Order: sequence, then structure tokens, then C-alpha cells
Amino acid sequence: MASESRRRLMRRISLLSLALLAAASARADLALLTNGMRLRVERQEQQGDSLRLYVAGGYVDVAPSDIQAWEKDEAKPPAPKPANPIAASDDLPSLLSSAGSRQGLDPALLRSMIAEESNFHVDAVSRKGARGLMQLMPKTGELLGVKDLFSPGENIHGGAHYVRWLLERYKGDLVKALAAYNAGPAAVDRYRGIPPFAETQNYVRRVIARFNREKTKTKN
Repeated sequence: MASESRRRLMRRISLLSLALLAAASARADLALLTNGMRLRVERQEQQGDSLRLYVAGGYVDVAPSDIQAWEKDEAKPPAPKPANPIAASDDLPSLLSSAGSRQGLDPALLRSMIAEESNFHVDAVSRKGARGLMQLMPKTGELLGVKDLFSPGENIHGGAHYVRWLLERYKGDLVKALAAYNAGPAAVDRYRGIPPFAETQNYVRRVIARFNREKTKTKN
């Protein structure tokens, strides 16, 4: 009970500190998260113990402790993690291994996602404008520091970073992370899980099924 009371007290202190920081930085609208990502915030609202940050195309709910600092709009948004130099041959297994190692992800998961996202077409463009192997939207690519969405190395490293961020956001829940990758975090938050969209439900099912097959092959 004492530890629970202490946690509640710390949450209240964090909320108060964040409110004071936001008030002191009225012009600041770039939120620097502890995982290295920067979000361009249009406005914010308190939601219980969370802070709702409205960004282009939706919103994300974060814990106060997830926000490291606020920066002014003029601040230059650097890439959270630079991609490794791209081999001239664009060797896919090496790129997957490098991105997986950097973000703590199984390369088989990234391969499974690419198979569903672009069917391994480097220059793929969706009807909504998502581009490259991991079908990153231009705005998402910008936030991730990806300069060339059609570069296999940059696209895979950027996509892997986004997957890691989603897994941290959903506390390791792969189903929710995949659903958010397809439909956006706002939709997953709104429905508290996989949204009732056939495209998203089929996407999650196919990626997990392919991932399981990939893992089975490596064991045999």
C-alpha cells in the first residue's frame, strides 16, 4: 500500500511539473520524448494521468514521464538515430539484421512486415502516399529523420525505429503495435485495441502468421 501511495504521489508530482514546464514554454510545440522521437504538437490536453498531444492527423496519449523536454518550433528536428551506411548491393538480410539489432527487433518480424507492406518493392507507393519497403508516410518519415523514403537502408531503419517506438508505447503488445503501424496510434487508442477495420485486422493476422512461419523455418 505504501509503495502504491508513493507511485500515485510521484505521478501527481510529475503532472504538476509538466504543467509548469508547459506554462513556462507557451511557444514550445516540439515535444522531445525519452525514446528519442520529436513530435510537432499542435495543442495538448490533460487526460487523467496522461497528456494528450494533438499532432498532424490525430493524437497520442503519453505519460508525463515520457516527455523529456519541450523545444521551440524553430528547433531543428534531427534524426533520432542515424541509419547505418547503405551497402551498394542493398543486401536485404544485412539491412534487416542491422536495423533489428539497432532497435532490439527480430529481423524476421521486419521481413514479415515488409512482405505485407510492399511485397519487397523498393519504389512502392500506396494510394494514401505511404512509400518504400516499410511503407512510411512522408510525415512519419520526416519525424523519424528519413531523408529518402525510397532508400532501402533509410526506410528499413526508419520503419524499425517506428516499430520500436510503438512497442514501447503499448508496453510490448505486438498486436497493438502492428495495428497502430497500419491504422495509426489514434485509432488503436480510440478502440483500445485493433480497430474494427478489415484492412487492419487482416494486416495484423497476416504479419503474425508470416512471422510465426519465419520463426518455424529458422528452428528447422
